[in-house]
Amino acid sequence: MPVIHDRYRVIRELSSTLYGWVFACKDMQGRTQPAPPSAANAPVVIKQVSLERMAAFMRDHPQDGHTPDNPIVEKEVGDIVRAAGGHPNLVQYTDS
Repeated sequence: MPVIHDRYRVIRELSSTLYGWVFACKDMQGRTQPAPPSAANAPVVIKQVSLERMAAFMRDHPQDGHTPDNPIVEKEVGDIVRAAGGHPNLVQYTDS
């Protein structure tokens, strides 16, 4: 099975997204922050974004007043919400 960032062993692909993929993985090091430490091989979900795929999509689909999802802005907004105490509908992450 492939390994992402020498840490996350891919179990299977869950979905293809507009700019990348979502994988079910095992954390071979165990999570540390912000969740309490857990055993190695903890289950995690990885959303992998391809900046090349994003650039190709934006090049091939001229904007017509509609702004497509932007994973960079999505992460920035998530960071702001998390810093303000989070939200129950916003997933938590331990690595980026």
